[in-house]
Amino acid sequence: MKRTCRIAAAVIVCLALCPGVPYAGDTKAEKKKAEAPDAVSFGVEIVSGGTRWGPAETTWRMSYTKDKKTATFRITLPHKALGKGSFTRDEKKKDATVLLGDLATTLRGKVPDTVDQVDELPVTFYVLGDNMTKTKTGSFKAEPAGDWLAVKIFVAKDHGEFYLNINEKEGKGEIRMKDPEQGVVVMGELAKVLLR
Repeated sequence: MKRTCRIAAAVIVCLALCPGVPYAGDTKAEKKKAEAPDAVSFGVEIVSGGTRWGPAETTWRMSYTKDKKTATFRITLPHKALGKGSFTRDEKKKDATVLLGDLATTLRGKVPDTVDQVDELPVTFYVLGDNMTKTKTGSFKAEPAGDWLAVKIFVAKDHGEFYLNINEKEGKGEIRMKDPEQGVVVMGELAKVLLR
């Protein structure tokens, strides 16, 4: 009996010192969080304003298709290194339920049951880099020069943040998590535009 207790104690100590080792105490929520995708990717097209550093501002239409459902919305950012922009509903009536679910998983948030719907969501932004190259790990670097615009977006009076990356040349865009603790706040704001 004493030997069994010593072995059990040794196992507990080992698990405490080796947090990377999976054990029976892992919860399903923790495993799901570890398997969550790093980003939600979109198709991107320029609606107005020309290229990023053209006159005034650029509006992009972002489209997301999965399970035969397509959602679209627009993002407008002025041609500045930082400032005020907006997320707006697209004129096309689309089903965003799948998009919201995937965003909630990626941003570690949840889809709210009800929201005060708005046609336009004001945001603050900060350009992290332009003409960036995307690495295999999903990060960005300035050298060699590439075609990605990397932006940090702030919502809810700067209480929620996430990353927005756009590649006009390839017609691609993505939203990435900034902080898992802000997922609920970010989802609550994005749902105001997407949830119908």
